[in-house]
Amino acid sequence: MWVVVALVGLAACAPEPASRAVATDGGGGASDEDAAGGRGGGAGSGADARQGLDLNLAPDAPDDRGGGPADAARPDLPSDLNVDMWVAAPCISPDPMDLLSDFGVTIAGGELAVKMVNGRSRTFWASSGDGTATATSTLRAEMPNRCSSLYAMHFSGSGYTNWGVVANAPFVLQSGTNKFYDGTVYTGIRFFAKAAVKTRMTVSIGDKYTVGAGNYCNVATDAGAGRCGDHFSMGVDLLPDWQMYTVRFDQLKQGGWGVPQSPNLRPDQAFLWGMQISFGRNVTFDAWIDDISFVK
Repeated sequence: MWVVVALVGLAACAPEPASRAVATDGGGGASDEDAAGGRGGGAGSGADARQGLDLNLAPDAPDDRGGGPADAARPDLPSDLNVDMWVAAPCISPDPMDLLSDFGVTIAGGELAVKMVNGRSRTFWASSGDGTATATSTLRAEMPNRCSSLYAMHFSGSGYTNWGVVANAPFVLQSGTNKFYDGTVYTGIRFFAKAAVKTRMTVSIGDKYTVGAGNYCNVATDAGAGRCGDHFSMGVDLLPDWQMYTVRFDQLKQGGWGVPQSPNLRPDQAFLWGMQISFGRNVTFDAWIDDISFVK
């Protein structure tokens, strides 16, 4: 584990937050809502989350999203995942070719999309919850008040008492023949984030061994052999001020509950599925995530 702390001034120059692509939902019902210029996902049902990463979109659906299991949000993750890799957030922008999501801008505002560059598809972030009837969450693109950034992901919620809630996005369309992304030129993921109060968030990367499309686990099986969703993960602490987090692939570990376990100690970078963020049970969270990118 290594930690680098750099005190860098942060310019706040965006206007007050304004919502785009808003969807809200209780923990017991699935919701995906298209809006002009963006797409937001409320927390889906426990069935969606526990059954795997495919939300069974209509055949003519123009994009793919994951709704995956609560892998990293579960309390049975080993404690050595609880490490932080952050520096005080400078006003820098990722290389456009490495950018995954900057959450805007379309002609109508921000959107919860993955950038269609460098072999990646235009897919969308969506969320799924654990089915707690009284739980609520929102996932939307809003103005973040960070440097010159126009939009960021704003993910907030509370009341989940089973395993928690996730938001994820595949790197390539899941309706095509090739469902995985070759990320062998990269060493990890970088993003900017903050939370209203110090909050633990889990960052996960899925690969061919942790999703049903890889044919190693069975997405329809929740217990015993064939349990999908045990992605490679680590926990980071979000702080009230913007920080830049760098998560290397060689730091990520599986939780150990998926069957079968990957034969590798890190994600198979030649067959990456996508990225997931999650918050555990009994956690009230109000998090902002911006400028997610690969790093070399």
